[in-house]
Amino acid sequence: MATPLKAKGVLFDFGSTLMKSQGFDLEAGCRKLLELSDTDRSIDPDIFIAKVTELDENIWQRMNGSPFEFPIEALFRIVADSFGLRYKLPLRDLQIEIWKVVYSYEPAPGIAGALDALARAGLPCAVLSNCRYAGGVLEWELERCALLGHFRFVMSTADYGFRKPYPEIFSIAVERLGLEPGDIWYLGDSLDRDVHGALKAGMAGVWYNPDNLPVEPPAPSAILSGWDELEVTLQISSRAVAEFVRPAAGKRNNV
Repeated sequence: MATPLKAKGVLFDFGSTLMKSQGFDLEAGCRKLLELSDTDRSIDPDIFIAKVTELDENIWQRMNGSPFEFPIEALFRIVADSFGLRYKLPLRDLQIEIWKVVYSYEPAPGIAGALDALARAGLPCAVLSNCRYAGGVLEWELERCALLGHFRFVMSTADYGFRKPYPEIFSIAVERLGLEPGDIWYLGDSLDRDVHGALKAGMAGVWYNPDNLPVEPPAPSAILSGWDELEVTLQISSRAVAEFVRPAAGKRNNV
C-alpha cells in the first residue's frame, strides 16, 4: 500500500465542494437591486435586467483565465452610476440581500459528517473560494446551514483581488492557518483551480470528484468520490493526525 498522506490542516473550496448549488437567478437579483435603490429616473425593469445581464456576462468573459477577481461591489457601483441609482443599504449589506435571491445552496451530501470527523482528528479547517462576493457573505451562507463553526476563517477572492489557481491567494491562506504548505490538504472540485493550484503552491491537492470524471495531469494527491469516504478514512486512523489511505495514482477510470 502506498504511503498515506498526512495533514495538519485542511482548506476547502466553497461551491460544488462544501456546498451544492440548487439554482441561480440573476434576473431576481436585478429586480432586488432596483427594489433596494432610489432614483430620480424612470427605469424600465426589462431594459435594466437586459443591460445588467449583458454587463455581467462581459465581465465574466474578461475574467476567464485572469488572475484577478472582479468584486460584485464594483459591479454594483457601475450599475448605480450608469442608471443613477442610490442604494438604500451599505454595499456590504447589499451583497447579502442580492445573494439571497440570486443563489440557492445546500450542504453537499455527507459534508457535515466529514467536518465532524476532521474536528475529531483535531485538524483546523478553513475555506478559500473564488467568489465575487465578500467572505462575509459566504460566512452568512455557512452559518445559515450550521457549518460556519467548523472553520477558523473564510476567505473569498473578492477581498484579496487574486483568484485561484494563482499561488498568491493560496499563500495567504497558508499564512493564516499558520502551517507549512506541505502540511495542508486543499479539497476542491476543480482540477485546474483547486487541485493543480494547490499542488503548485506546495500543498496536497485532493480532488472532490463525485461524478467520477477522468483525471488530467498532474494527478491529484488523492481523490474522493463522496464525503463519506473521508469520514471512514478518519475513523480507521487511530492517530491524532488523520491519514488518507487512498492516494491517487495517475489516471482513474470513469467507474
